[in-house]
Amino acid sequence: MHVMAGLLLACVLDFICMNTQTIAFQKDSSGFVSIIGYIGVLYAFLADTFIFHDSISTVEMASAFVILLVTMSVTVFKLRENQLAKKGKI
Repeated sequence: MHVMAGLLLACVLDFICMNTQTIAFQKDSSGFVSIIGYIGVLYAFLADTFIFHDSISTVEMASAFVILLVTMSVTVFKLRENQLAKKGKI
């Protein structure tokens, strides 16, 4: 029974995720929304570690960190650029 509850929860969460992503693509530029999608790489590593008890090598951890760092940097840059554009400075 626990497996079925887990599968049902996963389906509901995936349904919510897909709907919110669709709404996000409608509201903002698709480039910005797709950048946020790269955070899924971090979630995959966390799932491997905590759910599947898989060990992660140093290279994999460094790679995930670089992806996260670049994603966050580009996100901050795009947000600042949007704010400046709204103020009329660009």
